[in-house]
Amino acid sequence: MKNYTALIIDIVDSKKLNSTKRFEVQEKLSISIKILNELYKNSIYKSLSFSAGDSIQGLFIDTKIAYDVYYFINQAIFPFSLRAGIGVGSINEVIAKNFNINDSNVFDGEAYHLARNAVEACEEEKVNIMILGNKDTDDMLNILLKERELNTTQRQALFSICSLVPYLRKIVNNSEAFSLFAKILLNLSDYYKGFSRNNIKNEKTALDILDVKEIINKNFFSDSMFFKNSSIYYNISKKYRTFLVDLLKTSEQNINSILKSANINELMKKHFAKQNLVLYLYKGDTELW
Repeated sequence: MKNYTALIIDIVDSKKLNSTKRFEVQEKLSISIKILNELYKNSIYKSLSFSAGDSIQGLFIDTKIAYDVYYFINQAIFPFSLRAGIGVGSINEVIAKNFNINDSNVFDGEAYHLARNAVEACEEEKVNIMILGNKDTDDMLNILLKERELNTTQRQALFSICSLVPYLRKIVNNSEAFSLFAKILLNLSDYYKGFSRNNIKNEKTALDILDVKEIINKNFFSDSMFFKNSSIYYNISKKYRTFLVDLLKTSEQNINSILKSANINELMKKHFAKQNLVLYLYKGDTELW
């Protein structure tokens, strides 16, 4: 029986959010869903969609892609937090054959049960992500997947931007996804600047989506912006730092200081190592970054 990968994401403490905050997180989720359904349309078996209020789910052919989707959303919705469960297993083939609709909410089976169990385990363990696939390596993998908490909101905002920018190589040629992605970066840059004491003085710091797209086009050229030889040797290059200075309207000295103090380069290397580990353990066939 063929295995599929189900992803279920819940927003932490969503019931405690006021109407303004609830709209904000719903908008961030909606934008992310639109981008990711287009970005990974060849690896998504049933599209990402809202399932119950602030919960979303999707069904994937490839476990690594499900993890990539979780990671994108986790960074894109900052400063909100999520719990994500990934389940690898069979689905109800009778439902799959008789309901020819592209909506993950209709489907059922082992993969979904494992994903929901993983979400519940995340709540108990107070972690963001767990993967369950009835493998002997599940416990080991989930220990390694634990995310490190950065101790300031400014550092976390910068880390979220650094984490999302590599997705540009898949997005930059899709005009609709590119515009939506620019909105995510705009929101994160505004959040960063709201906590920064080091913005360049006497310079307009307010940006709009067109400004962000122009900054991306000005600085984004090739993989050399991010990588040294391969993804596992992730390095934030001079070109990348210039992009961050333009986007965040701050000094290169300040960017370098936060990158170093938050150890962001090392965190990104660990992220790519986790991607490779998920791919290795679940034998996905999707090309690595």
